[in-house]
Order: sequence, then structure tokens, then C-alpha cells
Amino acid sequence: MLLIGAAGSGAIIVRSAVVGTQRQLAAHHTEAGLSTVPPGFESITFRTADGLALRGWVHTGSNGATVVFAHGHDQTRLDRLVEALPLVEKGFGALVFDLRAHGQSE
Repeated sequence: MLLIGAAGSGAIIVRSAVVGTQRQLAAHHTEAGLSTVPPGFESITFRTADGLALRGWVHTGSNGATVVFAHGHDQTRLDRLVEALPLVEKGFGALVFDLRAHGQSE
């Protein structure tokens, strides 16, 4: 489950179902590596408060909402891409990035 947003006393929880095309695309990018930007996404680099560069991909959605995906230990943004793609198809924006000392981040 993914927390999409919070308003007042409630939060909207979305369970993403990943099927065929999304899995194939995510598998392709896992094999291609972090240098291949997924269709519809752009590369992004931003800096931490102590100056390290964090790198990722961003997709601008059509519904005004953006979901930020953070991976776990020993993972990279590729591990969250499979969850981001179904939401992107539904009009959400997505930021999928590598935490510090992971993937292409410093």
C-alpha cells in the first residue's frame, strides 16, 4: 500500500496492482540500469543540506498530485519503479530517487 496524501483527519491509501506492461517495463529498466530514463520521466538531481547530490527520475502528472517513492536498504530507485508506473498511468506525478550512498546518488 502507498500513502498518497493526507487531508484533515484521514489519509488516502492506494493499493497498486501491477500487471503485464508495467512489469515488463520495470524489468527492462532493471536490466538496462539506472542510466536509462523510463519513458515519460526526466532525470533530476537535487542536493541534500550537506551538499550531496541525490539523483532520480521525475514524472509530471496530470492530476496535480505527486507521489515520492523512497527505496529500502540495499535497493535503488529501480525497486520502486514497478510501484510508480501504475500511478503514473492514472495521472499521478512521481519522484523516484536514489537515497544517499545508493544507486547514482553520492
